[in-house]
Amino acid sequence: MAAGALSDRYIRPPDFDLATYRTASSRDYERSVYHGEAEVRLSPRGWSLLELLGPHVLAMATRTKQAPDPSG
Repeated sequence: MAAGALSDRYIRPPDFDLATYRTASSRDYERSVYHGEAEVRLSPRGWSLLELLGPHVLAMATRTKQAPDPSG
């Protein structure tokens, strides 16, 4: 495999904002990936790590969080 420079130049549109694009692109990806539901029991440590699965997962878990049942 080889790489080389092209003679064509890419001109970024003047109104392009990389941070805005990345945020929207990441959000769209997360929405397209998660289609199912699961009932999950999380320890306090589990809750602290849940954000590692992405903001969409954390938001859904927060919205649907319930009090522990008698078995924990």
